[in-house]
This record gives sequence, structure tokens and C-alpha cells, in this order.
Amino acid sequence: SSYREFLERTVDAAGEDTEEVWDLLNRHDTLRSANTDLQGQVQEGEKAVDGMRSDLDALTLSAESAGLSRNRAVTGKRGALEGFRTSRKAREEGKEAAEDKAKDSMREEAQVV
Repeated sequence: SSYREFLERTVDAAGEDTEEVWDLLNRHDTLRSANTDLQGQVQEGEKAVDGMRSDLDALTLSAESAGLSRNRAVTGKRGALEGFRTSRKAREEGKEAAEDKAKDSMREEAQVV
């Protein structure tokens, strides 16, 4: 890089007091390497987050599907229960009508006697 070339020319021109420049070059190399490592870790983290997001989406979809299935089952059972209630009510009304008819019949017989 042009930065490194500049520093090397500076070292060559400086002569004996080059220790600080070499320290700077080493520090620069260390920072560049650390930056590359950190960028790799960020990319791995982003991949992990994307994987978790996909898993969460799949779980959410599964939970919604299960909820819809349960709602359909409840609706079906409510319909069946309503049918049973209607049938029971019709039987009770029929039974009451038969009892009323029997009572009327007994009254008529009692009046005839």
C-alpha cells in the first residue's frame, strides 16, 4: 500500500532512529489483521442470526398453522354441540307436547265420566 511505501521511504531517510517507525508498521499490521478477523466474526454472526431468523419464522408458521387447525376443530365441535342441543330441544318439545296431549286426553276422559 502507499502508506507502507511512504513509511519505508521515511525509515530509509531517517537512518538510525527507525525503531518507532517499525513499531508503527507492526501496529498497523496487527490492527489490519484484527480488523480482518473482526469482519469475519461479524459475517459469521450475521449468518447465525439469519439461521435463527429462519428457524423462528418456521416455528411461527408452525404455531400459526397449529392454532388454525385447533380453531377449525373447535368450530366443528361447536357445530356438533349446537346440533345436539337443537336435537335435544326438539325431543323435549316433542315429549312436552306428548305429555300435554296425554293430560288433555285424561281430562277429557275425566269429564266424560
